[in-house]
Amino acid sequence: MYSQILKEIILDVDYNSKAKQEFVKLCREKFCADKDELKVIDEFEKYYPYPPHSKELDRDPSPIWWYTRDCFLYVMLNKALRTLDIEKIIKMGFFIRDIHRQIEEIHLELQLREPLKVYRGQGMVADEFEKLKNNKGGLLSFNNFLSTSMDRDTAKSFAYLAQSDPSVTAILFQMSIDPSGIFAVLGKDISFYDEEEVLFSMHTVFRICEMKPIEDGIWEVELKLTLNDDEQLKILSNEIRKEIGVGTGWDRLGTLLVKMGELNKAEDIYKTLFSLAQDGDWQMLAHLNNQLGYIMKQKGDLSAAIAFYQKTLEIQQKYLAPKHIDLGITYSNIGSVHDSLGDHTTALTFYRKTLEIKLKFLSPNDISLATTYNNIGSVHDSMQDYATALHFYEKALEIQEKSLSLNHPSLATTFNNIGKVHREMEDYSTALSFYHKACEIFEKSLPANHPSLAIIYNNIGLVHDFLEDYSKALTYYQKTLEIKEKSLSPNHLSFATTYNNIAFVHKSMGHYGTALSFYRKALDIAQYSLPPTHQDIQDLKEQICFVQKRL
Repeated sequence: MYSQILKEIILDVDYNSKAKQEFVKLCREKFCADKDELKVIDEFEKYYPYPPHSKELDRDPSPIWWYTRDCFLYVMLNKALRTLDIEKIIKMGFFIRDIHRQIEEIHLELQLREPLKVYRGQGMVADEFEKLKNNKGGLLSFNNFLSTSMDRDTAKSFAYLAQSDPSVTAILFQMSIDPSGIFAVLGKDISFYDEEEVLFSMHTVFRICEMKPIEDGIWEVELKLTLNDDEQLKILSNEIRKEIGVGTGWDRLGTLLVKMGELNKAEDIYKTLFSLAQDGDWQMLAHLNNQLGYIMKQKGDLSAAIAFYQKTLEIQQKYLAPKHIDLGITYSNIGSVHDSLGDHTTALTFYRKTLEIKLKFLSPNDISLATTYNNIGSVHDSMQDYATALHFYEKALEIQEKSLSLNHPSLATTFNNIGKVHREMEDYSTALSFYHKACEIFEKSLPANHPSLAIIYNNIGLVHDFLEDYSKALTYYQKTLEIKEKSLSPNHLSFATTYNNIAFVHKSMGHYGTALSFYRKALDIAQYSLPPTHQDIQDLKEQICFVQKRL
């Protein structure tokens, strides 16, 4: 889902003349010791989008020629798309767009009316192959550009080559192609190689039909090109598109990166947009301050977050009516920072301002109200007013179940919140039920290293901790820690929570030395991020004293 939306935005971004130079710079840094690749880079810089040594009047521009050339370009590009390496995708965005547009142009010229059959031979690692076998009738998405052959034997030769790696299974894909799909049949005037190849744009989706073993340990898999007919996926994708909005390509990309948990890359984009914004464009300046405030909060830099949000508020109060809906959103954002700082009374004041404005201008079932009800519920939860918290969470859930698809991440957030209240009320079986509902949705709808997955793994670990199933608790805490180490800065306040939880388990198991080590890590981060009088700091100091006495 996210790769499809990322594709749409990348194709819509307005790339300037510096885009190619920035990519060339990245390539030179990466291949600084490889003379052959440096020669290719020099030619790319000099001639792209034309093939080298061609005159503009003799040959048309051909990004596909460069893509099919036997060099680092296609490997680097497809790996970035396959692994969602956002930094490289952004740097190569102009190249991705150019290849896609040329594929579209060639496809329009083909005017095919009959279905086509093409083949692809490759290796597949064990876990991916098992998923493929267990997903007959399901969808298979190739997020990278997909090269195929019209000749079965040519494709099979690539499957044989894959067998040189004992860790993979050799696959021969046989693909039935509807002529309305987006692909290009490449000839020698377009491709680097003098052979007929069929090239599909990124994020091509197939239906898995049949699969069977054939000769020499190769598996044949029949696929049928689909026009994305998974209804639930379509609904969820449309909801995410709506949430991202209709701004410029770069602005939408920043919003998508925030949703994907790619906070540092989103921050870079918004700071660049900030430097380009005109002084008189107050709406854009307010928007950028708001987005940077959200990113800083997610990164745990609460003082920077509140500074950005206050700047947003100052701008809006100059130009908007006192009860404007945008002010309600900013009040909510400021409230969320105060909530994180433990100032629940101030947080509740801002959330109530938001609710008052929304109830005046929005319908009772507007999805935005669910966010506010969740926020108010969270404050009451922190204040140990569990009945009121549950009341607001259930109001949020009622709206979301009417308005959102079954796998929307916001629905999972509310399930997580309800689970948290039941955990704090010591109703552990109900808590686990809601947590697992949330976990199932997050795992289906979010990238593997998204911060929301870290939160739900942590919460499941807490329940197992309270049930004294310490082995399971540590497993979930470790999953939480692995995600945070990949997606958050080392001093993010959230690490203190995870270190504290791991320390508590080791303390409960009598591993006092290990517990002390993790408590000290938690304290270091808490002291970096929180006021000296914060209760969490006092609690950690008490735990350290307790453990030290038992060493």
